[in-house]
Parts: sequence; structure tokens; C-alpha cells
Amino acid sequence: IMADGVEVDPAISTYMVYQEGIYVGYKYYETRYEDYVMGTGNAGEYSYKDVVAFPFGYGLSYTTFKLSDIRIESTAVRPEESVKVSVVVSNTGEREGTEVVQLYTGRKTASVTQPMKELKDFQRITLRAGESRKVEFEVPVSRLAFHNRHMELAVEEGKYTLTIGTDSQTGLKTYFKIIK
Repeated sequence: IMADGVEVDPAISTYMVYQEGIYVGYKYYETRYEDYVMGTGNAGEYSYKDVVAFPFGYGLSYTTFKLSDIRIESTAVRPEESVKVSVVVSNTGEREGTEVVQLYTGRKTASVTQPMKELKDFQRITLRAGESRKVEFEVPVSRLAFHNRHMELAVEEGKYTLTIGTDSQTGLKTYFKIIK
């Protein structure tokens, strides 16, 4: 049996074909290649059928962290502006520890298919046991640009999801719109 140009033993019920491109790693699991690129499957929020043991950005620690109180300064921004957002990070464990707080953006519709989630910024912070700190991000909207069908670098209007978390699969969500 041939699958994606590779001969597959019919006795094997599953196979994996490695391909290069933008849909690798966490971008694949968030975007669901079959749903958003091929137009098959059941599009929508993806529930991780195949749980990833260590999602992108995951790290072990001798303590635990909790994110809370996500706040976005403005839910409508123009292409020449920045998205300003903050989150409170708390060390809920008994030891000092370091965490990498990650900011992802994405959207479901665009003129050219895009990943559902892309890392746009991160901050590494160290907190003492029981300490909390407000972490602030300022992401220029120009950082959301991509090459459109005419191969022009463009920022498109529309609704975007912004997620702040400690890895690519967890986090707090908020939304904003880019307006002209």
C-alpha cells in the first residue's frame, strides 16, 4: 500500500510521515493539518486525541506555578500599534523557581492558511516561594504579519486569540481585533 508516496506494510495499522513546513511540532497539534489545510475531519477546537508527553515549552521544576488575572489593554488595535497584555504569575510551591511565561497568538481565518497558534514572545522570571509578579508583554501588531497570496507582507484585520501559558498547550486566553 502506498501512503503519501511511501510504501506502508498493511499489517501496520498506523504510520507517521515526517514532512518539513510550518505545520511541525506544536503548530501541527494546534492547527490540525487535516482540518484546516486539507478540509477534512471535524474543524474547530482541537481536543488532543494523542496526548503529547512534553508539549513545546514544557519544563520540569522543583516548584509549581499558577497564572491568573490576564488583562489586555485594548481589544481593538491598529496595524501600527501594539497589543499590551499582562498576567499574574504566582509561585505556589515551597521553593524558589524559574518559569518561562509564553505568549501565543493565532486566528482561525486568514487569506492564507496560518497555524492556529504561534509563539510571539516569552519572558523568563524567577520567583521565591509564595511570591507573585505581574508579567507584561507588548507585542507590535507588525509581528503578526505574514506573506499573503500576492507575496506581500501584510497584517490582516480580524479577531485574534492571545494565549499566555507555561507551554504550548496550557494557558489563559483573551481576544483582540485588528482594525484598519
